[in-house]
Amino acid sequence: MARICAIPACTRHVKPGKPVCPRHAQSHEGRELIRQVRALAQTLAAHPDLDFPVPLTDKPPTRATRQKIERGEYHPLLASPLAQLADRNAAEQEIDRSLAANRIAIYRLLDDYTEPAAMANGIARLTDSNTNLLKLRYRNRKEMINPT
Repeated sequence: MARICAIPACTRHVKPGKPVCPRHAQSHEGRELIRQVRALAQTLAAHPDLDFPVPLTDKPPTRATRQKIERGEYHPLLASPLAQLADRNAAEQEIDRSLAANRIAIYRLLDDYTEPAAMANGIARLTDSNTNLLKLRYRNRKEMINPT
C-alpha cells in the first residue's frame, strides 16, 4: 500500500520507509521532517520500555486516521516543530506587509499634510510602529535560528 507524502497539500507517493516524496526530500520542510522522524526513531529505540496507549479495538486504524498521523495532523504534538515553522513564516509575512503599509502611510503623510506639526506627529507615530515591527521581526528570526 503506497503512502502519500507527509507535506500538506502534496499528493505524491513516497518510497517505503520515507516520510516525504523525493521532490520534498530536497526542501527545507522535507529535510526537517526527515530529521524529526529519525530523532523520534532513535528516541524510541533507546527507550524500549516506553508505554504506549493500547488501542481500544483490534482493528487497524482507518486510512484517514493513518494519513492524519503520517501528516502530523492527528495531534498537535506530532506536528509542533513544523507547525511552529509555518506559523513563524506567516507572522514574518504579516510583519512585512505591515512595514510596507507603514511606508505607504508615511509617503501619504508627506504628500497630504501641509501643516508641519501634524506631519511630524504622524511620522513619529508611524516610525515608532515601524521600530516595533522591526524588533518583532528580529526576535522571530532569532527564535527561528536558535529555538529555545
